[in-house]
Amino acid sequence: MHEQIDRNTSNLPIIGPGDSTKHQSPHFARPVQMVLFARVTCYPPLGQVTSIPRVQKKLRSEKDHGDTVRFTVTIESSTSLPDQPWEAQIWHNISDPDWTALPLHETKQSAAPLLSGNATEYRYYRHIFAGQIQLPSVGGHAQFTVRFRTSPETDWQWVNPHHSVGDGEIVYTARESGIKKALSPYFPSQVRKEELAKYITNLSQDIQVESRTSEAPGSLLWSISGNVSAAANGASGISTLLLGTPSSIMRNFSLVRVWSPWLGPRHGRDWFDLTEDAILCSFLRKDGLNLVLLAISGINDVLTVFQSGDNGEVVIKARNDNTKSAQFNVLAAVAEDFEVAMSALIYESRKVVKPFSDSSMDDWEETSPISPLDDDIVFVEKDPKIQWLAEWFDDLTFCTWNSLGQDLTEEKLLQSLESLKSHGISISNLIIDDNWQSLDNEGESQFRRRWQRFEANEKAFPGGLKRTVDEIRQKNPNIQHVAVWHALFGYWGGISPDGDLARKYKTKEVQVKDPSSNGPIAQNIPEGKILAIDPDDIQRFYEEFYSYLNTVGVDSVKTDAQFFLDLLENYGIWALEDFICAPGYLFRRSYALQHQPAVGLSAVFLEQMPGYILAVVAAVLNCYPGFSRRSSSEVFSEFQRPPALSVLAHSASYF
Repeated sequence: MHEQIDRNTSNLPIIGPGDSTKHQSPHFARPVQMVLFARVTCYPPLGQVTSIPRVQKKLRSEKDHGDTVRFTVTIESSTSLPDQPWEAQIWHNISDPDWTALPLHETKQSAAPLLSGNATEYRYYRHIFAGQIQLPSVGGHAQFTVRFRTSPETDWQWVNPHHSVGDGEIVYTARESGIKKALSPYFPSQVRKEELAKYITNLSQDIQVESRTSEAPGSLLWSISGNVSAAANGASGISTLLLGTPSSIMRNFSLVRVWSPWLGPRHGRDWFDLTEDAILCSFLRKDGLNLVLLAISGINDVLTVFQSGDNGEVVIKARNDNTKSAQFNVLAAVAEDFEVAMSALIYESRKVVKPFSDSSMDDWEETSPISPLDDDIVFVEKDPKIQWLAEWFDDLTFCTWNSLGQDLTEEKLLQSLESLKSHGISISNLIIDDNWQSLDNEGESQFRRRWQRFEANEKAFPGGLKRTVDEIRQKNPNIQHVAVWHALFGYWGGISPDGDLARKYKTKEVQVKDPSSNGPIAQNIPEGKILAIDPDDIQRFYEEFYSYLNTVGVDSVKTDAQFFLDLLENYGIWALEDFICAPGYLFRRSYALQHQPAVGLSAVFLEQMPGYILAVVAAVLNCYPGFSRRSSSEVFSEFQRPPALSVLAHSASYF
C-alpha cells in the first residue's frame, strides 16, 4: 500500500503545481544594467557614410539661413522590465573640430513608425528622440555617435561598444556649389578642361582632355582619350597608363568584370585598390561631390577598362584589335549627386557610340512611336527613336526563373499569374524563362541539353506556345509585353543534331573553352564542342525564329549566354566591329534605367537599337574562321525588316 502524500505539507519534492506553490517574483535589473538590454537605432545610421543633400535655395524659408541635418534615435526596451525615463544625445564634430553634445528631445511615435511586424505582438517600450543641427556653409564631412542613459541620475553609455558599431559619418556639399562657379560664363553648360585637375591630381601628360556639354544639369563633364597601338602579328595592341590619383576621397565604388558573363560591385574607403578590371569607378569626396569615371568600349575595336596603381592611382588599360592605331575613350563627370553624375555619363556615352552603331535600318519609317512619349522622356540629339520604354523599367515584371526556375510548365505558369492577381499584384511584363523550348537529353545538365525546334516543349506546353500566350493575354489584359528566353547559340548546349532545326538549317561544330577551372562547361562538354547554326544560314535562322515568335504573340526576347562569344576558340572575337559595340550600348542603357551598380535586364526595341539583331548575326558570321570580316550593313544590305521584337540583353559581356 502506497503512502499518501499531502502536496501542501510534505517536505518531499513534488512534481507539478500545488495549492501552495510559490511563484518566483520577476527579478528587476537595476536601471544602469538595463542599457545592456536596450536596442538603439539611429538615422543617419552609425557605421556608414550618409550624403546629406542641400535644400534648394528657392525652397528655403526667409528665416532659414542654412541647411540642417536632422537626427532621429529610437530606444527599445522589453516590456518584461520596468519602463525608464530614457535620455539620448548625439555626440559630434559637425560644427567644430572638438566633439560636443546635441541634446535630443523625445518626440511622437509617428516620427519613426514601426514598419514591420505585428503591432499586437510587439513587446517593447519605444522612445523616439529627435534633434537637428545647422550644417556649415562650406562643404565637408563629420563624424557622430550616440550616447544614452536610463535617467538623469545614471551615467551616460556609448552605443558603440554595446552594439559593436563604429561612428557614423556624414558628408555635405557647400551651400553655394562650386560646380556652378566652374561652368564657363560663355558656355553655361560647359566646363573648362583645367577643372578636372581639381578632382584628379597628377593627370597624365599622355591623354587628351576635352570638355563636354552635359545634358544633366548641375554636373561637369569631360571626355578623356589616348592612343593605343595597332594589333600586329596576331597580337592585340595594348596601352596602359596612369590617369592620375582621385583626390580627397572618403569612399570608392567600382563595377568590375568578375568573369566573362558577370559584373560585380567592389567597395573601398579612402584607398583605391582593385583586383579585377573595372568598367565604372566612382569616388565620394570629402567635400560631398561625386567623381564618376566610365570606360567606353566597342569603338574602333578598342576595349577599355580601369585598374589601380600601387599608390591608389586610376590606371587605364586599353586593348586594340584593329590593324590600325586607335584611341581609347573614357568619360568623367562630377556632381553633388551620384545619380546626376551617372546620368551625365549615360547621356554622353549614347552620343559617343551612336555614330558607330549600325545605320542600315535608320531610314525605316514609323507610323507611330513604339511607346507613348510621356512628358518625362529625355531626348538625345532630338532622336525620337531613343525612348525610355517606361513600362519595362518602371512597371513590375515577373520572370519565371525567379519562382519556377527550370521546372516550367503551362499549368504552373498560369497558376503563378493567377496567384499574383489574387494577391492584388499587377504586372505589366512577363518573361517566360529557361526550359520552355523543345530540348533533347531530358534530365541531363543544361549544358548537355540542345535545342530541337522552334515550337515549345510539348510535354510542358501541350497546346503550343501560341495557346499559352493567348490565354495569358486574355486572362491578364494588364500584361503589355510577353518575352521568352533563349541563349545566343540557341540553348546552353547549342543545337541538337537530331532535331528539326539541324535538318532545316545548316550547322557547324564550334570549339568553346571553359572560363573557369573545372567549371560546368568542362564537366558537361569534355571536348568543348557544341553545334551552332552555320554562318551560311544564320540570317534565315534568326529571321524565321523571330517571325515565329511574332506570330504566337511574343513581342520580346531575353537573350542570354552572350558571353559564349568570349569562349569561342581562335575566332577573333575581339575583332568584331558590330557586336562589340551593341551589347555595351545595351548595358549602358540598362545602367541608366536602373541607376544601380549591377547588370540587369534592359528593354530596347529593335527600331530603337538600329541593327542590333543584325549586329548579333553579323558577329556570329564573323566568328567563324575563313569568313571575311564584314559589317552588318554589308552582310545584310538586302535584308528585309524583321518583326518588331523587343530585345532583352542579359549577361552582356562586352563593354
